[in-house]
Amino acid sequence: MKKTALFLFLSSLFVACDSDSTQVVKVDHKYSLEIPSSMSENNELNEDASLGYQNLFQELYVIVIDENKNEYYDVIKENGLDEKYTLNLEGYSNLILKNMTSTMKDPVISDPDLTKINGMDARTVTIMGTVDGLDIYWVMSFIEGRKQFYQIMSWTLASKKEAHKAKLEKMVRSLKELDRSVTK
Repeated sequence: MKKTALFLFLSSLFVACDSDSTQVVKVDHKYSLEIPSSMSENNELNEDASLGYQNLFQELYVIVIDENKNEYYDVIKENGLDEKYTLNLEGYSNLILKNMTSTMKDPVISDPDLTKINGMDARTVTIMGTVDGLDIYWVMSFIEGRKQFYQIMSWTLASKKEAHKAKLEKMVRSLKELDRSVTK
């Protein structure tokens, strides 16, 4: 009987880790994100993130950083960066990508996919790079919400790219603002 119970427990654990089921996570009445059900919350992936989830067994991670658009504009102007970074989604995404890839070894960034995600302007890119000796594959979306810019970053080991590519893309394209009743 104990062997049967152990077998059933282990079987359900493996099924849960490989399941295609998803969960919708809501953050502070601001936004929601659809992620695999096998991921669990981790608030230590990035100190600026308002959402962080991971699956250590699959090496699958996602974070969301949301920033007030007016605060971004103020920082750019105050630091004299408005000649280099435009006060729009393109400038925001370029600044984030420059800062992020500056710490990588041999980063390769795709051309941005200019699209709409749930009615909001978005730019999505993929990145291959090495950080701390690990080859990583990222899928990132930068989204312009009503009052916020969102950066959704999902990643895995480069060796697991093909296994997780669809999940990574689905996560970064699933963000929904929860209160879009007021226009920009």
